[in-house]
Amino acid sequence: MSCALPGEKLAAELVHTLAKEVMGLNQQVADLDKDIEARFRDHHAFGVITSLPGMGVILGAEFLTATGGEMTALDTADRLAGVAPVPRDSGKISGNLRRSQRYNRRVQPPVGTPARRTAL
Repeated sequence: MSCALPGEKLAAELVHTLAKEVMGLNQQVADLDKDIEARFRDHHAFGVITSLPGMGVILGAEFLTATGGEMTALDTADRLAGVAPVPRDSGKISGNLRRSQRYNRRVQPPVGTPARRTAL
């Protein structure tokens, strides 16, 4: 014995339509990430930026965007402190996730977000 609820077919069609739209948006994000990576790889500072600890393709591209591609956008080298997400542990203490107080906020990811994204 089976039972059908009123509006069940309409709800199934709506879920199907929404799922297709979400899948399309996910594909657009993946394509944009590939385009960003390709453009970033063409930049003359790609090797230097990605050699920094914790700097991946997306975070490196965000760094270039925040600085306009020029290091002169930062007043001093001290403003780079806190950009690379490295632990500041000493001795037996681990998990010390304090942030530097002197850094450029435009290139620092918001608190609680991963420092870099992986390819989709």
